[in-house]
Amino acid sequence: MKGSVPFNIGSGGKKKFLITFDREGCIGAFSCSAVDEKLWEKVPEEGKVNLFGAVLNESGLYEIVLEEGQFSPDAETVCPVNVIKIKEITEEEADEWKRKYNL
Repeated sequence: MKGSVPFNIGSGGKKKFLITFDREGCIGAFSCSAVDEKLWEKVPEEGKVNLFGAVLNESGLYEIVLEEGQFSPDAETVCPVNVIKIKEITEEEADEWKRKYNL
């Protein structure tokens, strides 16, 4: 999405998470932005949200890697159409993700 990655994805020993978002399937309930407005930007005129700082992957999904404490995991739970997935990943997977997208 627009903007640079808003968080430092450093190696501080914190758990890393891959957040994946199917924007096309988003229905604009804005539940995710209600629990984490810094990461989920409302776009009311489109009836969608943007995952701030995310990159578009080869499958057409938006994704970002963040550390524990940089986002609300509740966004996945409150999404009524299950288009948000949050998965814990290893430090090595996080590093590979950064290399893949030149971040």
